[in-house]
Amino acid sequence: MNRKMLDGKIIIVVGASGGLGKVFTTEFAKEGAIVVMTGRNEEKLRQAAAEVAEETGGRTFPVQADYKDKEDCDRLFDTVLAEFGTFDGLVTNASSTGEQLSLEVTDEAYVDEIIDTDVKGLIRYNRRALQHFLEKDSGCILNIGSNNLQHPICDSVYCAAKYAMYGLSKQLAMRCVGTGVRVNILNPGSFPSASGANATTFADVDTSHLYDAGELVQASGRIPVPNGSMIPIMKARTNRAVPVHLEQVAYAAVYLLSDLATDVQGQMFTIDRGGYL
Repeated sequence: MNRKMLDGKIIIVVGASGGLGKVFTTEFAKEGAIVVMTGRNEEKLRQAAAEVAEETGGRTFPVQADYKDKEDCDRLFDTVLAEFGTFDGLVTNASSTGEQLSLEVTDEAYVDEIIDTDVKGLIRYNRRALQHFLEKDSGCILNIGSNNLQHPICDSVYCAAKYAMYGLSKQLAMRCVGTGVRVNILNPGSFPSASGANATTFADVDTSHLYDAGELVQASGRIPVPNGSMIPIMKARTNRAVPVHLEQVAYAAVYLLSDLATDVQGQMFTIDRGGYL
């Protein structure tokens, strides 16, 4: 291949200030895309955008936006269309992971926080992208899922939200069959992150729910759920000691957003090194 896989494409990455979102942005820029980066913290976002642009020589375009805020959603898409006139891809990387709780110990405020972000925010962003893509008969929505779609073992409300994402993605993909618009899901495995559920390298985050290097957990009989915490079950039923390489997840995203994947529709890809087998 002599040309870059995303050359000339304009891709919106939600939650791009750090972690997997920043890795997505870096790989997309390396492959020739103009990357619109969103995040809640404007200072952190602009710093990340500058770092990616310097590292890759590509163009980044930061727009501060809170994923769960409707006005921010509208402002983001209006800004992108005013600046570029179009866009070609949407990657919904932002998410509220919760505190790994079973449903009986949650309350309404807890439910609202996750649903407002992971369901309502997702629907708004998918709707705006879909409207534009159908109008021009091309474009790709890549919704970032979770291995909980295959093993629903962590936070109850988060799992419910991810299954809502799965249903929405499948329905949109079916609606778009025969058009130039594609919708797919990408599930990353466990990785170091400050978001909480996958935190492994941050001193200010409780990492007791992850394995120590030599820890072995056997799943047998009834597994305790102390104070509603799903962490013992997560340890017992997954091999989370095997973190995924973020670049590998990003490479899969590059492919799914590229013209090489024009026949890939309504599919769910999992990149986890077998951590959830």
